[in-house]
Amino acid sequence: RTTNIRYDPTLTGLLGKINPADQWKYQWLYAGFSVGYSATLKDGLTYDESETQYYKQWGYYRIEKSYEMDIPFGYGIYLRIQPFDLFGLAIDFGGNMYDGPILSIFPTLTIRPARFEVDLSFGVGYFILPDTYADFAILGGVKLGMNVGPGVLFTEVRPIGAIGDDYYAFFLNVTLGYQIGFLPKKKYN
Repeated sequence: RTTNIRYDPTLTGLLGKINPADQWKYQWLYAGFSVGYSATLKDGLTYDESETQYYKQWGYYRIEKSYEMDIPFGYGIYLRIQPFDLFGLAIDFGGNMYDGPILSIFPTLTIRPARFEVDLSFGVGYFILPDTYADFAILGGVKLGMNVGPGVLFTEVRPIGAIGDDYYAFFLNVTLGYQIGFLPKKKYN
């Protein structure tokens, strides 16, 4: 004789267990990556010494113009600790090909209705390459995702404000990525 036992969310919740299909929601640690497009919305470079170089030759000054190739590519790799169901703390290594990688830390607000996930974040970062015009970044993000397999397939919109001594710029990264969770918080059936 065989008996099929249906998943009952009320009973399972009272027992402190979760449905295996919902285990992606209840993890201590999440890791993810994203790639996509980065748009420069405002570039307010007031003076750029690297663009124009002056050379003194034979008693007069010769001006040489140098050009850098900026590729509109945005990326991100992050690790998020989620001690509470709604709130977490993320460490992010991301940015774009205009100003280089940013190492940042920011709190996150995560809402997971049904099979979907919405993340909101806001924080500060530091440009880690020494030849970057900017020193610090103020960044945020809105991430919309859907549970696919063991993780979440998401799209993210992240505004980035880059700030340096004589430099400021504003970028908008639009990326597509995937995240997966580790270390379950609750038992499942």
